[in-house]
Parts: sequence; C-alpha cells; structure tokens
Amino acid sequence: DKGEWIDFDSDFPSNHRGTYKNCGEWAMPIFPNNISLAGSPATPYIFDDRCSPEDAAKAILTVYELGQEERNRRGEEGRKWAKSDEAKFTSTAMSNTIGDTIDETFDNFKPRPTFEIHKVGPIKPKYVEHKLLNY
Repeated sequence: DKGEWIDFDSDFPSNHRGTYKNCGEWAMPIFPNNISLAGSPATPYIFDDRCSPEDAAKAILTVYELGQEERNRRGEEGRKWAKSDEAKFTSTAMSNTIGDTIDETFDNFKPRPTFEIHKVGPIKPKYVEHKLLNY
C-alpha cells in the first residue's frame, strides 16, 4: 500500500528538522535539537546535527515499553516496507536506480565549452622582500 511521500523541492529539500512527522508505525524518529554549521575551503558547509541524549533515551524507552511482541510486529512491518517497490531498498532496486541515473546523466550530458591553455611566466611574489630574508 503506497503512502504519501513528501514533495521535496528547493524550498523544502529535507525533513531532517522534523517538519513532516507522519512516519510508518515501525519508525521512532528522533529529530535534531542542535543544528550547527561547519566547513572548510574544501567543504564550504556541512550541517552537523545532533539529537539530545534525553530525546534518544525517551525513544529507546518508548520502544522498549512496547513489549517484544509489538516490537517484532513493527519490525516485520518495517522490513516488509523496506523490501517493497515503494521503498526501493533492495539491492536490485538500488542497482536499477543507479543504472537509470547513469543513463539519465549520459542522455543529458552537455560538454564543457572548449578552452585554451596559455603558458605563463614566473609569478612575482605578492609580498615585500625584507633585507633580513636575503642572508
């Protein structure tokens, strides 16, 4: 049975902040309460999100208190969904998705414009040499 998916777009690219809370009964989502931004010249920005230990502990306790029979039932429901055509989590489905994406990439490939390479001479340093550096 096909659920309703989030319609992600440039204004709503991710649900990592928990905007959409309608999840499968097998899920126990924990959303971050600490969202920081890290980066460097090679990776200009990376979100580093963490949930609180209290939220994680509460979710673990909630699942534990369901009892083993209910946990097993929900786990089996999650397994069925993960193996479904909707989720596409099987190796076959993932392989097909990769193949389709590669085909789409080749079909839409546009080569870069041509360019010329010019030899340049030595580049003058952008600092003032000090007399002490010449000894």
